[in-house]
Amino acid sequence: MKNIKRTLVSMLLIALLIGTSFAPVTEAQASTKVGTTTAKVKNTSVGADLKVTWTEVSGASGYDVYMSITKVAGFKKVGTTTDTSYTTSKVKKNRTYYFKVKAYTTVDGKNIYGSYSKVVSGKTCKYLLNTVIDEGGQEVYFYWLWDGKSAAKDKNFWATWSKCEAILRERYKNITKKTLVGTSKKYDSVSYPFNGKIISIGTPHLELGPGGGDSGSEE
Repeated sequence: MKNIKRTLVSMLLIALLIGTSFAPVTEAQASTKVGTTTAKVKNTSVGADLKVTWTEVSGASGYDVYMSITKVAGFKKVGTTTDTSYTTSKVKKNRTYYFKVKAYTTVDGKNIYGSYSKVVSGKTCKYLLNTVIDEGGQEVYFYWLWDGKSAAKDKNFWATWSKCEAILRERYKNITKKTLVGTSKKYDSVSYPFNGKIISIGTPHLELGPGGGDSGSEE
């Protein structure tokens, strides 16, 4: 008799759990239709990350972003946002990543999802672009994507160069006149004599863009 009672109690608990897990769909939830967004990917201006953007879906409460290293499988949710963009983090250089996005609308406490966008892809850069690298020693340098044009005409180049100079000036007070010690399409370097030491800014120009061949050392 005790076993029968225990069985009945267990069945009752299971029924209650099932009932709460599968709450009935409300009329508003059933009638809600969520549109499909259109996504695209581009490289960020700094570092190796990718920025995914998509069109806004009318009435959407938010968007889930999924990423994979293959086009047809392995997608994992990497972000949920109310914005229409997502920027990756901790991705590997020189690798293709695939993304898809779906919108959702929250109705009566439940998220109603639209269909996934078409899968889009982007390839991370092999090298950092326009990014100051502070080695903490006598040299400060940054990578630059060489496009065959004179760096002297590029304000972004000199803005980054100035960041390098600021690091050196903060670290080594009263540095003397800088001297150009070498320049080419492959590499620029400027030295600063200071108390018998030579501190410098090095700027390796990289001839190839995302996914290009080797023209320098890679992390």
